[in-house]
Amino acid sequence: MVNNTIHFDYGDILQLSSVFGIIWLHFENIFGLCFGVIFHQLHKSCKIEDVERAAKVAETLENLSVVSPLVAVEGLSSVEHYKAVRRNTKKPLLIKCPAIDELIEILGMAQGLSGGHQEFAINPSFAVYIQSERPLELTDKDIKILKFCAENGIPVSYMPVVCPGETGPDSLAGCFVLGTATALAALTVQQLVKRGSPYIHGINISSRSSIAYWE
Repeated sequence: MVNNTIHFDYGDILQLSSVFGIIWLHFENIFGLCFGVIFHQLHKSCKIEDVERAAKVAETLENLSVVSPLVAVEGLSSVEHYKAVRRNTKKPLLIKCPAIDELIEILGMAQGLSGGHQEFAINPSFAVYIQSERPLELTDKDIKILKFCAENGIPVSYMPVVCPGETGPDSLAGCFVLGTATALAALTVQQLVKRGSPYIHGINISSRSSIAYWE
């Protein structure tokens, strides 16, 4: 691996999105909050070659510590998508939550590359991104993924999406409270399975301009 220790912390992330193609996010730590700014957007239908090229770019950029491959390529499974990214970068990945059977297969490959179960638990090479569209509601799939990740030492980024005036209060502060409560509910499930499991707290307040917050 490029890094001896994985760092899911404040820093720069290259995020690959099916909606925007490639999004560059630069995060600034301001008064304890982590704000993201979109630098570039490219609207196009993504192919596997785009995933591979973007991963190669991420590998060469020293200021990028984590790669988030969220591209949706039609007809490509989560496992094949993971393989395409992993072949082209050794940096830690933040992957979109796959089906449980696909996650099991991805974990097996990651553990093999790390040298075994214990080695992966000490230095995990990927984290799972779970996005919740309904505040204060954990789906059965969310709970299964949270439990599986806790049991196997996989870091989790749980991101509740709150829409002011629709699924949440009109005020920004109210949306932060509602999103935080949802994220803490997910954290509780995870920690009840295994105390000390790695967790990335996040909130997405979605309106005309989207605000994302990680901690």
